[in-house]
Amino acid sequence: MEQKREWNHWNGLPRAEALEAHLAEMAAGGWQLAQAGPRLRYARSAPRAAAYAVTCPPGKRERDAADTPEAWKAAGWTPVCDHGVLRIYTADSPAPPRPDGTPHARLTMVRRTMELNGVWRIAALPFMAVVLLFLMMTAAEEPLETLSSLPALLEPPVWAVITVLLAVTIFRETRWLRRARKAVRDGQPCPPVLSQRRLLAAMLALIAAMTLLRVIHSIQAGDTPWVFYFVCLVLLALVRPQWGADMSPQEWGVRGLAVVVLVILSVAAIAWRPLNPHETSPDQLPLGLQDVGLPGAPTMASAEVTASPLLSYGRYWVTSTSSSLQYEVCRTPLPSLGAFCTRTLMDDRRSWRPGSGPADWVAETEHVCYYLLADGDTVALLYTGVETPLDDGQLAAAAAALGIS
Repeated sequence: MEQKREWNHWNGLPRAEALEAHLAEMAAGGWQLAQAGPRLRYARSAPRAAAYAVTCPPGKRERDAADTPEAWKAAGWTPVCDHGVLRIYTADSPAPPRPDGTPHARLTMVRRTMELNGVWRIAALPFMAVVLLFLMMTAAEEPLETLSSLPALLEPPVWAVITVLLAVTIFRETRWLRRARKAVRDGQPCPPVLSQRRLLAAMLALIAAMTLLRVIHSIQAGDTPWVFYFVCLVLLALVRPQWGADMSPQEWGVRGLAVVVLVILSVAAIAWRPLNPHETSPDQLPLGLQDVGLPGAPTMASAEVTASPLLSYGRYWVTSTSSSLQYEVCRTPLPSLGAFCTRTLMDDRRSWRPGSGPADWVAETEHVCYYLLADGDTVALLYTGVETPLDDGQLAAAAAALGIS
């Protein structure tokens, strides 16, 4: 049998009348509705003058409602299919009386369709707030890593915008629901629904943009997870959801579930950013053991470098059989940010005292010596074992190698 499918743009009560008129027009053209979901499915038949009714069956709290399935059948309506929380009936035209014409029945339909259509947004809001809190806490705990990574720098404000947009959609739906309830009680038609298409598209576009930013950043940094982010973008392009459709969970189907999974994976990709150092060649480090006169041939070296327009930040470690050297280097064009880097690198360090030589500040703990070197645009923190403290000559050589005057 010949079939036809088209995207469904009439979800919920606000567009029920438009869907009824559309189905009647399709029936007159020889297409009878067979199944309703994200796509409306039709079967070829003889042209028929038919009437359609899109209604919401009473739930458990409306057992005494007059618009039961039995009442529809008794009135001459034949059930066609269910459409999420809705049920579609048909009858020969002219249409017989509808059992759902009472204000109570209309109010039930308003409440159930709007609440179920927006349930995923209400459930997502606390989750979005938790993710935003996590991003802000990470930025506060790792300020240098955040400022030196463009994705990490943009994630908290962008995620805050996404959370606000979601809260705005919930507020608009809640306000419409209150107005619709009042209109139904007063015997008036429901007010037109404000379109959420732009807000929903903006939220998904921001998530996709952050994922794309992560892909670019990961490729430039040589991280392997960029393949994962790229797959997310490919899925987004293939799914092509109805950006503005208010689909209830019962109507999502395979494509809708793919959208949900994609958003969850994108959130995980945004929230997770590994900062583990990568092993590298000792010759590729800006400062090596030989530069500061430490003994032994290098056996292992690692580096983690991130950069943004505001700050370049690197963590390095090189070791030999008899000595080791670790250091962090910040470079920034902003003097105020250089002062911030100095304060941040000196946090949690005990017994800082002004240095008498090349080092601006010096500190010691039970097992480690710390040396802070700084000029206008570069700040470096060196630390090595107490057994191999650095003298003024070694510190001067380190400052020269790092470009600190």
